[in-house]
Amino acid sequence: MNFRTPLSGILAAASLLGIAAAEDKAPITLWTAPEPFPAADQIELIDPSLVRYQQIHTAEKPMTFAIGAAVTHFNDTWRASWAANPDGVVENQGTEFVRETISTDKAQTWTPRPSLAPQTEGETFHSHGSYLDHKGTLYFFAKLGPFNGPTKAFKLEAGGTAWTDLGIVTKDKATFWPMDEPQQMENGQWIMGGLGGKTGKFPAVAIANDDNLLQWEVILLPKGEGFKGFGETTVITKGNELLAISRNGSMRAPMVSTSTDAGKTWQGPKVANISMIPAKPYAGRLSDGRPYLIHNVPPVKSKSGRSRLCLLVGQPDGMTFNRVWLLRPNDPPAARFSGRDHNPQWAYPYAHEHDGALHIVHHNAKEDVELIVVPLKALKN
Repeated sequence: MNFRTPLSGILAAASLLGIAAAEDKAPITLWTAPEPFPAADQIELIDPSLVRYQQIHTAEKPMTFAIGAAVTHFNDTWRASWAANPDGVVENQGTEFVRETISTDKAQTWTPRPSLAPQTEGETFHSHGSYLDHKGTLYFFAKLGPFNGPTKAFKLEAGGTAWTDLGIVTKDKATFWPMDEPQQMENGQWIMGGLGGKTGKFPAVAIANDDNLLQWEVILLPKGEGFKGFGETTVITKGNELLAISRNGSMRAPMVSTSTDAGKTWQGPKVANISMIPAKPYAGRLSDGRPYLIHNVPPVKSKSGRSRLCLLVGQPDGMTFNRVWLLRPNDPPAARFSGRDHNPQWAYPYAHEHDGALHIVHHNAKEDVELIVVPLKALKN
């Protein structure tokens, strides 16, 4: 796998990020520009004349909590979803369910739809997940809570008005929480990044054969020394080579694991030479072949830790990054509702490319759902 790890540059980057780096535990070089990865106040703002910002869901009582937005385009319709809870209830509770909104006018206006994955009875719950358009059928892979619960699949029926519950789809009911849109590897299998393990908080991926998306094998990634959950993971593919980027609460940089055999075995983790605060990252590959990564960088002056959301892009067919843009020019607005976790933040990104633009959704204050439409022409290398 083509990752460069010059020791002098790695140690310098590790020092800047506050990471103790020994020679045998050198960080992996994901940032390949000549200059070090910039601090948040030195990152170039993406051209606001090219980018469109829109709030596609505004929290109102009785449902004021939103987290884990996802977005896709299917059959001339944009669909966005997120996990919701009633006012005063925080995430990962038995009341959680998946809401959805759609747009039929090129993501200009949005109309709420019935629940994609409804509330359940008892202590289990449906939570946020990932879409996949597979051979003309749209699937949604949702988390069945609690944390050590498996993944369920839902299928959009003809006409696009109703979702059918297909049940648990992780082999042996293994714990897995989908975090990014599944991608197809060179061997034909599909892979998505997420969370797994005994506690449901460890970095993991799930892999399925192309002819059976209702059976996903969960593979835990090496978590390394000093790991602190949550390890939300996202994946970049290049043939059968894989790059898994994971959140780690114990450091201000992402963990990276690599595979050269389509996810059967993994090496790592290593610390990346880019800064990141503990929050969910999202990665993928643009239609022009360039890899991208969306994540929160440490703010310099803002009191909101998740106030600086940035987009990294690399060279076509690459697995590293050499350009970075700040996605939003201002601090997020204050939360309107009280309670734990209602903090100002642009966080939990998810992206889907269509018609020459990357459509990025995220939440603010775990209340509202925001959309950023970034034309590929705005991402000039």
